[in-house]
Amino acid sequence: MDRRAAATGTAVFFAAAPGVAAGVAPWALTGWRAGGSGAPVAARLAGWALVLAGGAVLVATFARFAR
Repeated sequence: MDRRAAATGTAVFFAAAPGVAAGVAPWALTGWRAGGSGAPVAARLAGWALVLAGGAVLVATFARFAR
C-alpha cells in the first residue's frame, strides 16, 4: 500500500471512529439530550477541559501513526 492510500484510510478512520465511540454509541445507549444537564459550571468546564486534552492526544496519535 502506498503512503497516500494509507494516509487516506487513516483520515477516514480518524473522522469516523471517535465520533461513533464518543457520540453515537452513548446516545444510542442512553438517549441523552444536549443541554439541561443540571451539572455545576465547574464540572462542565472540567469536562470540556478533559475533552480538549483527549482530543489533542487523539490528533497527535493519529498524526504519528500516519507518518
